Amino acid sequence: YPNCKIIKYNISKKTFSEVIRVSNVEQYVSALCYNKGYLYYQTLKNNEGLYRYNLSTGETTVISFPGETADVEKIMQRGKYLCMIATYKGARKLMFYDTKYGGWQTVGTNVIGKYVTPILDNAIYYVDNGYVYKLDLSSFVSTKHGNMGYISGVQGEGFAEISDPEMPGANYVNITYSGQYQLWNIQNRILKVYPRVIEGANSETRSYDFGPDGRLYVGEYMGTK
Repeated sequence: YPNCKIIKYNISKKTFSEVIRVSNVEQYVSALCYNKGYLYYQTLKNNEGLYRYNLSTGETTVISFPGETADVEKIMQRGKYLCMIATYKGARKLMFYDTKYGGWQTVGTNVIGKYVTPILDNAIYYVDNGYVYKLDLSSFVSTKHGNMGYISGVQGEGFAEISDPEMPGANYVNITYSGQYQLWNIQNRILKVYPRVIEGANSETRSYDFGPDGRLYVGEYMGTK
């Protein structure tokens, strides 16, 4: 923003370069994901479909949403699917695009936050209306897993194992806007909340990933780095 460009960062050279300018008007690239030679993205003011940019040829195509427009806030790769947090048909839903065979699936009524978990036993977990749900990626049947209680946002997407006998195996990790850690135990279906470990002003992180150098890179909303 404001030039609506997709840029890349060369870690070894520590330089930025432009990949593509996706719009000539002032707006955001609101969601972005890489999958097998393509960049999938959407902008805030163009919501008729999901954009797919071929990194080899420079060609851009539009994958139309099913029936109506949608505003996508986040795109994540989960197996052969691109999973999107989106406002669609008047509600915040999860939308799935099949990158192998094409086609869409939608679930949810009021999905909270911007993330879902990685795949665990062919299922993902997400939060909707304060409850944790388990979504089977074979049948696309979603079942209520437990009550998450009040939650200010879902800013985490991973699993963690901790040395707590009440929290065996995988724990769904969430970081709230205030910096607290919430762990939802998949096996026992209980929630534990831990105090934040970093002091300072609240700030929203939009994306993060590990680079080939082993460091964690974090992008901050309204930040300067």
